Amino acid sequence: MLTPYKSIKTKQDIILLLNDNVFVISLCDNLTYLMKRSISLDDSSYICCPREQAPILGLYVKLYKFWKEFLNVYRRGELGVYIAYERILYEAFTKMTYLIANGKDALDDFRLVSYKNRINTYNKTEKKVDGVNIVRNAKFLDDLNADGFTVDDLKSINPKNFRTILDLVEQTYTKEEKDLIYTLGYGLSSDAIHSDWGELRQIHLNDIGDGMMVPNISDRVYNHYRAILPIADIISMAIQAFIPYINETKIVVIDGDSLVSVAKDIQRVIRLSFEYIKDEYENTPDAFMID
Repeated sequence: MLTPYKSIKTKQDIILLLNDNVFVISLCDNLTYLMKRSISLDDSSYICCPREQAPILGLYVKLYKFWKEFLNVYRRGELGVYIAYERILYEAFTKMTYLIANGKDALDDFRLVSYKNRINTYNKTEKKVDGVNIVRNAKFLDDLNADGFTVDDLKSINPKNFRTILDLVEQTYTKEEKDLIYTLGYGLSSDAIHSDWGELRQIHLNDIGDGMMVPNISDRVYNHYRAILPIADIISMAIQAFIPYINETKIVVIDGDSLVSVAKDIQRVIRLSFEYIKDEYENTPDAFMID
């Protein structure tokens, strides 16, 4: 299938296009369009799926919403904000990919385990008759019933079903994908979510020497392509994973194959950019020591 990127064949073709953000932003905007088209042909009709498979749809919709906001914040150059969105996008993508790969049992576990904290609260407050507890417990039982579960089902939850994001990464990605998707970008974005010292000293403080630090509240715009292209890569992969899954379960995404083809070609261009970025680090490492 022909795409707007057919003339980009090597990493040399990408170099001049990375001189400003126009090309990178247009690439990302096209991913946004593909995601929107895959869940809604227009604003009045949407795809649907059985509740049992809805976690995958929900994660994809979350990716779409946070990707749009990530892109808006990136345009404004607010590094301290959009880096936090990265962590949310990584986790949603990893969970979606894991659920697609592991099928019904994983989907059932995912929904059931989500009640693990609420059942603890329910057990402690079941006999209380004040308004807050009555409403909360009634909603809990209604939600549980809608998912086809009972309180007894929750008693049989296997602790092994509580998988951390690290567990999912190990089970879902190849070594190459882990190095590319996870290792390179996950650490600092996780620091941002948890307000780790690594994030604080690099993003929110400035070292002025002699052991002294000052607030970093400047309006400096930072929107280098190194920051957004790894996230664009996982968005392209999310599209390629989600559409075939939904279509396989007889919920048709109109022109789904075409949307996947465009996503694949966008990813091809992104991966060429990665080759160039790798060259930049190897050939001019000093250029990145201050950024």
